[in-house]
Amino acid sequence: MIKTIIFDFGGVISIGKFFPVVSGALGEKFGLDEKTIREKMYANETEYMSGRESTFTFWEKTCKEFGIPYKDFVHIFSSSYRLNTEMLTLVRRLKEKYQVILHSDNFEALSKALRNDPQLDGIFEKLYFSNEIKLLKKEEQSFRHILKDIQKTPAECVFIDDKETSLIIPQKIGINTILFKNVEQTKKELLRLGVQ
Repeated sequence: MIKTIIFDFGGVISIGKFFPVVSGALGEKFGLDEKTIREKMYANETEYMSGRESTFTFWEKTCKEFGIPYKDFVHIFSSSYRLNTEMLTLVRRLKEKYQVILHSDNFEALSKALRNDPQLDGIFEKLYFSNEIKLLKKEEQSFRHILKDIQKTPAECVFIDDKETSLIIPQKIGINTILFKNVEQTKKELLRLGVQ
């Protein structure tokens, strides 16, 4: 029986991919080529996302050379997401009967902003960010860490993500998974798993 539903953030709770939005905003504000900024970010994301690198170091590697001031970078980086309000409505409804938590590969500047976002306040029982637990979703230990913390078995959980590659590890250890495409499809998949 399903007791816990675990949601990814980017592309599930938020709309769209993060780096394209950030690089677009930085490019527009500073008159720079957004593709170049985006490529730099993707090339340097792992250490930052896993919490082994500070926001300042990530900025130095990705944006300093373009003359983007650190404060502007942090502001744009921490505010360049749009919440999927339809999905949040579903999460609120599910919270009435199930434990709902967030598990996201994320970055120091953004995870701080998400923890302080009033629109997310009180929705998720727990928030697990890769930069805080120092484990990425592609690492089995990240899911083992969460299961131990919430005291649930894999079979009692569903993990919802918009990337097929992010579903491999949870499937391997017995967590039910849903590849997110849209809210209606997700509702149907949840029903198939007995989640009302």
